[in-house]
Amino acid sequence: GSGVSIHTQECANAQQSMKQPENAARWVKAYWEDSASAQEPFKAALEIYAEDRDGIFGELAMALSDLRVPIYAVNARQGENDKAFMNVTVGIANTEHLNNVVAKLRKIRGVISVTRRSKGECRMRAVLQRVSRASVIVNGGEPRKIGPGLVILLGVRDTDTLEVVPKLAEKCAHLRIFPDETGKLNRSAAELGYEALVVSNFTLYGDSSRGKRPSFIHAAKQPLSVDGYELFLKELARQGLAGIQHGEFGADMQVELVNDGPITLVLDTDEWQKPPKMG
Repeated sequence: GSGVSIHTQECANAQQSMKQPENAARWVKAYWEDSASAQEPFKAALEIYAEDRDGIFGELAMALSDLRVPIYAVNARQGENDKAFMNVTVGIANTEHLNNVVAKLRKIRGVISVTRRSKGECRMRAVLQRVSRASVIVNGGEPRKIGPGLVILLGVRDTDTLEVVPKLAEKCAHLRIFPDETGKLNRSAAELGYEALVVSNFTLYGDSSRGKRPSFIHAAKQPLSVDGYELFLKELARQGLAGIQHGEFGADMQVELVNDGPITLVLDTDEWQKPPKMG
């Protein structure tokens, strides 16, 4: 039959066959490098969002050392509310190795999220509605209800950092879209002790510019989309709201709400990146 056979140099049959002139063209020399040098680690850029406490960087470095992960570059910057962002470029063997590294780093005390950075700008979009009540049913389960407060539909787009998430969560909770004693919009959900219902919604980044079928290629894929959604929930929980209900990423959900006002705002972090207009 046809095919390829591989022999070691010490193989007697191979040595005998190579001595025959009619077989000379059938033999090709081949070799393999040592596994340690054959595969150069590819560089992966990770963003770590964590509490800004003494010793946390040393613990992160120790965890990477335990996994035999080389560190090529490190950049740290202080965030708000005693938080810090650390961008670390490391050497990774494969996707499974990357997942193991991320999982171990997430277990370190004080680490809030670990995300692989990809190309693109930081983009999230939230549709914020003032409601008198709302609920979501996830996969046919019991309704998750809130009273007066906010319904937030959240979409995540291609991003290279989740640094925008804390700012977006804070803005949602503290926007003054509730009336004060005089009827003016001068109070926030956090100030009034109201609740919030958060539902992930990738269709916020639907593109209907061509044809009649919207495209969703601009919506972030997993795990980035899940990381952004879960980090938003964690940050929103820090804002002083009375309670937070939420849907489940990727689940079948039915949302009911009574929009009070009506008041609906679209918060698009793309707008935060634009330079101010010159008057």
